[in-house]
Formats: sequence, structure tokens, C-alpha cells
Amino acid sequence: MEPCSPSSPPPPSASTIFFARIMLTISTVCGSCMMPMFKRLSAVSPYIRNAWRALLITICFIPFVVYEYRKDAARVRGMITWKTTATVFICQFFGTITSLLQIAALAFTFSSHVLLFSGLISIVLLMWKVLRRMPITRMEIAGIAVAILGSYILTQEGDVKGGYSKRSIVFGDFLSLLASITGAISLQMTAPLMQVFTEGMYASYANLICFLISILCLYVMGGKLTYDLDPVYGILGCFSGSNFLLCVGGLGVMTSYGVAWTFMISIKYLSPLLISLTYLVQPMLAQLISTAAGLEAFPGASTVVGGAVVLVGLFLVAREEELERARREEQEVKIDAGGELVEKLSS
Repeated sequence: MEPCSPSSPPPPSASTIFFARIMLTISTVCGSCMMPMFKRLSAVSPYIRNAWRALLITICFIPFVVYEYRKDAARVRGMITWKTTATVFICQFFGTITSLLQIAALAFTFSSHVLLFSGLISIVLLMWKVLRRMPITRMEIAGIAVAILGSYILTQEGDVKGGYSKRSIVFGDFLSLLASITGAISLQMTAPLMQVFTEGMYASYANLICFLISILCLYVMGGKLTYDLDPVYGILGCFSGSNFLLCVGGLGVMTSYGVAWTFMISIKYLSPLLISLTYLVQPMLAQLISTAAGLEAFPGASTVVGGAVVLVGLFLVAREEELERARREEQEVKIDAGGELVEKLSS
């Protein structure tokens, strides 16, 4: 289900693409800190952690919504329709499941594994192209093969002293793999939504829905929830004294502006496939942060070698994506030039 957009936007300029890539770089660096922050809140249910994050992002983007409403109230009101609401709900449902799977996986495997496997979103998107019988190049096929090989190497990590058992790692990797599938669906649906919504409206509206879905999931799973500032079970526990700095500063401000806002700008101009590939830059950064903070032991050789192989495979896919974009632009220039020539000859 995709919302209708009034007209196809013109292709972005080179400077716009460059700016979008800078925003994506900021989002990637800030996103690397997310897994270590979630590990700091390991005593809190994954559903409550995700609800806190969604609530804080919603609050942080309220000033954007006020500004956008004052600037163009009619447009903002027009964004909220039954069709867009249903689309955002489905998109956020898969996005919420992705976050919950990633958070759950952190209890069983390394941060680097969670991010590497979740980064296989790009492979899922390419497989979707194959299922839809869309053209796919040899380099993309090679990238898929190399990334899958690297994923297999990752799962061969043995017991790590002071870390995780091999069985635990395999289960955590499986959860992360499921997250890559649900994440691919969410990412594919987000791109057209960002052509309809402004940044502030989408962030607030989507995360409000995400907050409600997280609470609903908690009730369905029979989890404990209190309507107070309890630092473990409270729906407003992110504002408690022991959690305030980490949650409001990290899950709130940094996630809202350093991850979400920069991501929304980049996805307007960059393809979902290319964006999904940048997720693979985060694992080693997250791993180093977690190790330095004493949250987990440093992984063994299988993680280092497997992660490197995955990155090589995804670099091949990213390179092909860039070449394909350049080919499309060149073809558009030739078509425009041909049209001008025909117009001159006819006149």
C-alpha cells in the first residue's frame, strides 16, 4: 500500500545528493551508539524500551510540527487521511517488530552481529527484485553471494570468555536475520511516505503509532507495565532520575535529531537499497563502544573475518547502485538532448 503523490518530483541535483549523503553519515554514526545504550537498559523490557524511544522522539519533534503547521496548515491537515494512516500503521508495525527483534537479539549475541545481520536488509531488497523479475546485474548477484558467505562465517563464532555461548550467538543471529526481513518491508514503505509527509509530521505521527504498537505488544505478551515513573516498568520511566540522562539525552535528543531527522532527509533523495547498505558501517563502531564501556567482551576471529566479508559483499552492491544511478542520469540527458533536437528540426 502506497500513498498517492500529486506528481513525480524532479530528480535531485548533485548538491542535494551530497547533502543527503552527509545527513546519512551523521545518522549512521549516531546510530552506532544505539545498541550500547540499549544494553545499558538491559533490565527494562524490550517493549518498554522501544515505547520510551518512540515517545521521546514524538515529543522532540513537536516543535517541528508546530512550525510546519504555522507555515502551511492546509497541507499538514491534508497529510492525515485514512489511507496514509493505514500505510503508516503497517510501516510502523514492521518497524516496531524490527526494533523489538534487534533489542531481544542483544541478550544473546554481540552488538556487531545484530547490526551486521540486520544490515542484510539490502540483500532482502535485492531478493525482492528477483521475485518481481526486475533486472539484476552480475555484480549485485556477486554482492549477495559474498554477503551470505560472510553471514555464515559470523555464525561460526565459538564461545567467548566473559561473553556468549555458541548456541546463544546462533539464536541471537537468527533473531537479527528476522529483523532484516521486517526492516526491509518497513524501509521500502517509508520512502514513498516521505514524499507525502514533512519531516516533523512523519516523525511525530509515525512514532506515536509506534509507541501505541509497543504498548499493545507488551499487553499481548503479558508483560508488566505501570503508569508511573518506575525506572523498569513505568510507562514514563524514561523520565525517572536514574534513566533521565541516558533516555532523554540518548534515546530522545540524539535519536530524534542525530538519527531520525537526518535519516528522513536522506531517504527523500537516496534509494532504500543504498541507505540499507550504510547500516553495515555501524557494527564495528557499536562493538568498540560496547567493549570500551565494559558491556560485552570483544568478539573472536569469526566476527572480524565474517564482518569484513559481509562489508565487501555490500560494497559491491553499493557500487552497482551508484553505477546504475549514473547510467539512468546519462540516459535521461540523452533523451532530453534528443527531444530538443527533434523540436529544432520540426521548427
